[in-house]
Formats: sequence, structure tokens, C-alpha cells
Amino acid sequence: MTILTVDDDIEDQEIFNEAVSIIDPLIVCLKANNGIEGYNVLLNDNTYLSLDYIFLDINMPKMTGIELLVLIKKNKELKNIPVYMLSTSCSESELDKITSLGATMIQKQSQFSLNIQMLRSIIHPAPVVH
Repeated sequence: MTILTVDDDIEDQEIFNEAVSIIDPLIVCLKANNGIEGYNVLLNDNTYLSLDYIFLDINMPKMTGIELLVLIKKNKELKNIPVYMLSTSCSESELDKITSLGATMIQKQSQFSLNIQMLRSIIHPAPVVH
């Protein structure tokens, strides 16, 4: 499994990567520091072919997460990769835009254990019991 995380906060990147490695140490976690860098990572060497999930911070310099999300959803090679938007807060209009573009909003958690729990539910969801 391969994940791309795009976040301008290095500490948040480290927390995310640590949580992912606890969930599954075999997951490859690619990183980018802003939307422009993230888009380049997606397109370089056809990285998108191996991606299972993209996690984007909303508030970043140079290109916001929402601006990158728009580019992802306009690109036929990228548009079907599940995208999760991460933020500590989100306005109603941002949430509407994110949802209309087909991404899922998740709130950054202040407790590390809650981050692990939230990411585990996305990466390794519990099986549905009938």
C-alpha cells in the first residue's frame, strides 16, 4: 500500500507518518510540503499508478489543498484515487466544496491515539458483518 500526504507542517507530517507506521509498517508513505510539490510527486514517474490514498492539508502556502484537489479531480489518471482532506478547522463553504469534489473531510486530532484510530478506520476498515 502506498499513501501520499501533502502538508506544509513538518511536525504534522511526522505525526501522520508515525501513525501510519504503527498501523502497518509495510505502508509506503510519500510526502510533499505543499500543493505544487504534491502535484509534481503525483505526476513524476507515474507515482499515481501505485497510490491507494491521498491525504491533503487544506491550508498550505503556494497551493492550498482544495486547489490541489481540483487538479486531482480534473486529471483522468488521478481522479479515482480516494482523497482525504485534513484540517484542524474547516468552514461550511470549504466542506461543501470538498464534498462536491468527491473528497472526504477529516479533522486532525490533538491526541496521537485518536489519529491512529482515525487513520486505521480508513486504511484498514473493519469488515462488515452480515
